[in-house]
Amino acid sequence: MTRKELFIREQAALSAYRDNDIDRGVSYMVQLLDRNKTMKFYRFRPARQHEIDAIKNAQIYLCRPKIYEDTGDCKWIDDLEALVEYDVKIRSEEKYRRFSRLFSPELYEQVAEQLKSNPKYIRMQDKVRNMCLVACITDKMNNFMWENYAENNTGICLEYDVEDVLTAISKEDLRFFPIWYVEDRNKLKDIQFGPEEYAEEAPEERMRDKYILSCLTKNKVPYSSESEWRVLCERTTIPETENGKLYDFIRPSTVYLGKNISDNVWFEEGIRNVADKYKIPIIEQK
Repeated sequence: MTRKELFIREQAALSAYRDNDIDRGVSYMVQLLDRNKTMKFYRFRPARQHEIDAIKNAQIYLCRPKIYEDTGDCKWIDDLEALVEYDVKIRSEEKYRRFSRLFSPELYEQVAEQLKSNPKYIRMQDKVRNMCLVACITDKMNNFMWENYAENNTGICLEYDVEDVLTAISKEDLRFFPIWYVEDRNKLKDIQFGPEEYAEEAPEERMRDKYILSCLTKNKVPYSSESEWRVLCERTTIPETENGKLYDFIRPSTVYLGKNISDNVWFEEGIRNVADKYKIPIIEQK
């Protein structure tokens, strides 16, 4: 990935969800698409019955980020240093006044642990996490994707035309942005939650947008080779007991079969049948 592409991805995410300028963010997204007129989008999928059903029904599943197997993906990051300082010097000043000159590392850790287990903070985090839904798409096809997201080549890869994807997303009132790749996500201030976000008077949208920005952020190493994009539902009304929702989408223009798809005969048969029914070309990976 070139330095220019990394810059455009950064500006798209920051404009939309830090600076609250969706239109500017979209303009950067369009710049990225315009750099490669032959770009296709891909979704690497495991061998599951619901993947067959999604093709049949022309749908896409968006899920809550909290169910991701990669616990670092969309991870909530608090600015503990700022929160501890606020708690000690302002919110609980009387409680900690006698420690003001003797604020040891041990006391800092104690306050930090108390904050992390504070029911109020936990409730706010859960509320914001449950607002949005996410689906992952890439503009690259490589062995890493086949091995990690199509379960060691036993699944499939769905190819989509860019214009068709953008049209489908606009009809469902969803957002679509590229991942912003950074050096160290855990140290990125732009996605850390501090006193301003946790304040009683802070608007709900402030926390939601910061969390969505965190869901658009991954470390360059090892993830930049994925060249990932994300489909976003910024606010969902599904019950808290449900982990995601199917949205009307499009059928793929091509289905690629993993080279080990025959390990799941039932899945291969189901994919071939649905592809044949809807006249979707199939390409076998060797």
